[in-house]
Amino acid sequence: MSLTEYYIFMSVSFLSAISMFVLAIQAFSFRSRGAKLFGLLLLAVALWNFGIGGSMMSVNESMAFYWTFVQMVGVLLVPPLWLLFTLAYTDARSSLRWWQVALLFANAFIALVLLWVPALRPLFVQAFRFEEVMGYQVIVNWTLGPYFWFHQVLSFIMILLGDVIILRHALQWPQEQRRKLMLIVLATLLPLLTNMALVFNWFPAIHGNIDVFGIVGAGFILAFVLYREDLLALQPIAARRLMEALPDPLLVFDAQFDLKDANPVAHTLFRKTLPAEVLTILRELMVSAKDDTQPSILHNLVWRTKDGERHFDVHVQALASGQQLAGYQVLLRDVTELMQVMEQLAEIATTDPLTGLGNRRYFNEQGERLLAQAVRYRHPLSMVTFDIDFLKQVNDRYGHPAGDQMLTEVGRVLTASI
Repeated sequence: MSLTEYYIFMSVSFLSAISMFVLAIQAFSFRSRGAKLFGLLLLAVALWNFGIGGSMMSVNESMAFYWTFVQMVGVLLVPPLWLLFTLAYTDARSSLRWWQVALLFANAFIALVLLWVPALRPLFVQAFRFEEVMGYQVIVNWTLGPYFWFHQVLSFIMILLGDVIILRHALQWPQEQRRKLMLIVLATLLPLLTNMALVFNWFPAIHGNIDVFGIVGAGFILAFVLYREDLLALQPIAARRLMEALPDPLLVFDAQFDLKDANPVAHTLFRKTLPAEVLTILRELMVSAKDDTQPSILHNLVWRTKDGERHFDVHVQALASGQQLAGYQVLLRDVTELMQVMEQLAEIATTDPLTGLGNRRYFNEQGERLLAQAVRYRHPLSMVTFDIDFLKQVNDRYGHPAGDQMLTEVGRVLTASI
């Protein structure tokens, strides 16, 4: 290994480890599902890199081995933590029993025991090849044992299985949300490829652990997804499932009032875009909900469509990530049928069933309203009263059905004339 290679690998290892440690602390600050597992995953990657860097600063072979052991702790923890994170992120981890979780870490435990116990070590690593660089004993090659290959295959399977779980659910997300999951998968594939290149010696001219470059690339992607794409700020696929199951339209806005997501019912209702008048009302509600722990509620939002009027009760709830505002959740509860029933009940309560004319209750309600309006605007108000002559004689001579028929006809004439 040349001095240039030595300085590059050592500096990249420690810088990558520090970066992953910072990202892990940031991930732990989120409260969303899977955030803690994501933080543990990043800590394992940081440990992996610290082990690589430490092994390049070992004054003897024993110290180099101890740092390599630290490196392998991180390497062995990454696959099960990644798989658990994907299960938690997609709301599938709750179906795992404790022994199934323990089984995921069994490979890591067995491999570390084999690596630590000298008598069993050849099953995992048969020999290390050292080179002295600036007085340090640097491991430049491993002679791999049979269990290492079993561990390698099992680790690849767990990582790829996690990728498949994420990709399978990403296809159900809108394009804007799908991108961050695709980037996460890309971040896992980079260390996977560099690790394969290291194990199978695809680049024999390079003397060093090229895992660090894959991890650096993954670190840049994860930092972008974590800070720019809000990976852990809002509820992930578990919330997506709930959104899709809701019978009412549900909209998700960011802190700048830009629409970020909507469930299928909302897509069907609003087609491609929200009407400007509806969006204006929703933004006013979001502003009022910004500093309130209780949702802002608007009753009977009327939206006119080509199929007629739709009535909604609107519930707006601010979404927080830690102490910061992350966005808003807007639930539109369709009350069109309820409003129609209420209008029918009101009509029944104020209409005479025989003639279809307003009854006494209707007269009192409308009279009070019209009188108050006339007084306020100083308009004249007129009232016409009349009576039906000989109604009693008609009932007595021809029967009440005939009298009812006459009343109905009078009601029809009045309705058509006044």
